[in-house]
Amino acid sequence: MTKTGSLTETRRKTLVRLTAVTILILLASFAANAGEMTGREVIETVYSQATPETVKATLTMKLINKDGEEKVREMAAWHRGDDCS
Repeated sequence: MTKTGSLTETRRKTLVRLTAVTILILLASFAANAGEMTGREVIETVYSQATPETVKATLTMKLINKDGEEKVREMAAWHRGDDCS
């Protein structure tokens, strides 16, 4: 696989992970406010929420080696419709 293809795949995976984390946060917030809601009611509430047309995320990763030296990596990921970049 080419380097460009690898970056695209990494961004795609990052977007999937960000989406999963967002859904988990939504579920947790609904569960905290749900009281006596059933699991089905929580899922129906999540699915009834509007889905954004465009999503953008900026990620920063700090790498620290065993000598304490730091390297910072930044990445931007975005999604519009069915196009992942």
